Amino acid sequence: MKGALLHDRPVRDALAATYHRGDATVGRSPGTELAPDDGFEPGGMMPAYVIYQAEVLDAERYEEYKAQAGPNVAAAGGRYLVRGGEVEALEGDPPAGRTVVLEFPTMQTALDWYRSEEYTAVRQLREGVARVNLYIVTGID
Repeated sequence: MKGALLHDRPVRDALAATYHRGDATVGRSPGTELAPDDGFEPGGMMPAYVIYQAEVLDAERYEEYKAQAGPNVAAAGGRYLVRGGEVEALEGDPPAGRTVVLEFPTMQTALDWYRSEEYTAVRQLREGVARVNLYIVTGID
C-alpha cells in the first residue's frame, strides 16, 4: 500500500483536524492547544506533514539518529504526531518498518527543516542504517 497513507479521506481529515480551528481544539489532549502565533490560525497558512517510512537495518546506529532527530525537528518548529507505533493494515499491505508523521506550520517550514545544514548532518547518521521513503504533503485549511 505504498504511498496510500493520505489518499484515504478519513485519515487525511484526521491529520488535518489536529490544528486549532476557531475556539475549539480538535484532535488534541487538554492543555496542548496551539497559540495563534504558532502559524495554525483558521484561514491562515496550511500545515504540512512530513511522512517518513523506514525499514531499519541497524537498530543500534538508528538509535543515534533518533536521539538527534527529535530535538532537531522541535528546534525547526515541527512536532511528532506519530513516531513508530502499532500498525494495523486495513487495506493492502502495511508499510515495512516504522512510520513517522511530523507536523510543521507550513510547507516552507518543513522544506527549510529538511534542507537545513543541521538536519543534513543528523540525516547523515541514518545513511546505511535505514531504507527510507520520505515526503511532504500539505494539510487542509
